[in-house]
Amino acid sequence: EVKIYDEATIREKYGVDPEKIVDILALKGDSSDNIPGVPGIGEKTAQALIKKFGSVENILNNTEKISKKFLREMIREYEDQIKMSKMLATIVREVPMEYDFDSFRVKSPNYEELWKIFKKLEFKNLLKKITPQINHEKANLKFNLIDTEERLVGLTNEIIKRKYFSFYLVASSDNA
Repeated sequence: EVKIYDEATIREKYGVDPEKIVDILALKGDSSDNIPGVPGIGEKTAQALIKKFGSVENILNNTEKISKKFLREMIREYEDQIKMSKMLATIVREVPMEYDFDSFRVKSPNYEELWKIFKKLEFKNLLKKITPQINHEKANLKFNLIDTEERLVGLTNEIIKRKYFSFYLVASSDNA
């Protein structure tokens, strides 16, 4: 099930504006994203501190105003880790992006390279699917106009010699 977190949901769940989530994460940490936070500070304590001080920076600048001695000492001891945790939790959105739109165009795959990869990884079903493509690319395509009986006999003899063949028939009312 997908949960959508809009501004109202975040305020309801965390009691702070969405832009303050990074401050909460800096204090409580997030093991799934390897954000260490401060040992002993959980979600409720982090929320209370952010509600009172507004930001991690204000907490660090006003540690003397934290009433609980243990909490005050932990924040002082883990100041560098708090700063690093906030940096880790912050999503940088102003990233310069240089790209060439042509590089996004869908292109035909390089079947020979795919074949090597599929062979190495033992993707047998995929190998079966791309092998005809490889053979088709390697085929020496030659077109001949068969407009006489002599050429038809020659074509028939060539077909007998070969394992595979294909033909493209062009007919018009003039020569049908």
